[in-house]
Amino acid sequence: MDTDRHLIELLSEANPVPDGSVSSRGPDGEWLDERIFRRRRRFSLRPERWARPVIGFVAAAFTLLAFVVIVLLDARPELVDEPVAVTPTTGVATSTTRSTTTTSTEPIRRHPDVSLSIHRTVESGSIAGGSSSVQAMSSADGSIFLLGFEDIGEEEYTDWIARMWISPDGTTWRQADIPELEVTPGMQNLFGGVAFDGERLVATGFSQLPGDAARPLIVISDDHGATWQVVDTTDLGKGRIVSILAPAQGGFIAAGNGVWRSPDGLNWQRVSDEGRIQHLVEFQGRFVGVGQYWDQFSQAAAWVSDDGTNWTRHIIGEGIGETNASLLMTVIEVDGRLVAGGMMSDGGNGGDAAMWTSNTGAVWQRVPHDPVVLGGGRLQRVGALVEHDGLLFAFGTESSSVAWGVTWLSADGGNTWIRHQPDDGEALGRRFGGWTEVPGAVLHDGRLFVGGSEDEGPVVWSVEIDR
Repeated sequence: MDTDRHLIELLSEANPVPDGSVSSRGPDGEWLDERIFRRRRRFSLRPERWARPVIGFVAAAFTLLAFVVIVLLDARPELVDEPVAVTPTTGVATSTTRSTTTTSTEPIRRHPDVSLSIHRTVESGSIAGGSSSVQAMSSADGSIFLLGFEDIGEEEYTDWIARMWISPDGTTWRQADIPELEVTPGMQNLFGGVAFDGERLVATGFSQLPGDAARPLIVISDDHGATWQVVDTTDLGKGRIVSILAPAQGGFIAAGNGVWRSPDGLNWQRVSDEGRIQHLVEFQGRFVGVGQYWDQFSQAAAWVSDDGTNWTRHIIGEGIGETNASLLMTVIEVDGRLVAGGMMSDGGNGGDAAMWTSNTGAVWQRVPHDPVVLGGGRLQRVGALVEHDGLLFAFGTESSSVAWGVTWLSADGGNTWIRHQPDDGEALGRRFGGWTEVPGAVLHDGRLFVGGSEDEGPVVWSVEIDR
């Protein structure tokens, strides 16, 4: 992995890095497996800052040329008008004319009964500039939130200030004003989640000074996000909060490399040191967190609690080892069970998107892996799961020397998936030589929105469904 696809260690206690520095690999050199924190590239005369985009553009151009040549050489006019039967269970297109069956290695790009239209609600750069990065997206208290940071330093990966951008409709955006939030040289802080208990908004993340361990970052608002107050987290110990949940019975639960509870968002207590939890959900009267357990290598894991205080770890998956490390990034309840998405290493420097399901949160089954749909020679990862109009969407990122957003679609509650190209609009920012990260998606006022970052800054898409 290189610094342009830089994966920061979110959870320092399980995999410490000396002097508070950051690393793109674990202790044994595996690819690291948490949320992606990547600063938007700025132009610089230093070769390492501009050479990669140029090389990426040239490589993409040659790839396009080769693809066109292959298509022209392999063209078979007699098959142009033949019917094609789509089999979503395998994610492969099969031709059935003249008593022959031919299976393509190309993934199905469209569901036979679903038409998608994906369009930008705002252009990248209009919400914030290219030094800003989106790490999560949430819907709370009648608003949509983009959460992340802005890099205000002269060098990459320094001087991050946590940022929140708020919108009532996905089109008009404003930056949250948090006067108490300051940055000292070398500090890295960001927001990764927000929750609303009916009275108070609480946003969480972490703050880290050079040479020091990360500490929780918490801010609250009692006026629907108009003004914010920074909460004193001095007594909460070390740790990075990645996800926050407002349970039905009241209060807040936050998790990352530990679990914290609060009755009101202002007074907090650390209740567990367990976990590298990426996402929390309330399920059948229990709490479930998904992420990874690090023991020499990363293993997808889930944590279950009946009371939000006592948590039990469950390692997920079969045959997971040093050559196929795994993690879970997001989880959702669908039709009375849980569906989780993440990634699994392919044994090299890449990794495939991966899905799991569970009826309890403790025992999980991996969805049969289709390398055509979920895999490839690059790095694929699921960042968000959203259910809408009877369909389950997974949004994520595929990257190599460039990166772009990916849309996966399931019409059966997560049992089978296809990799879906939109029928109208764009494929979440894919373009030659560019970089697009897609870490979040939300359902807001009956509309599906996807959030991410491009080189020019944060960007938001809307997804429209036509059956």
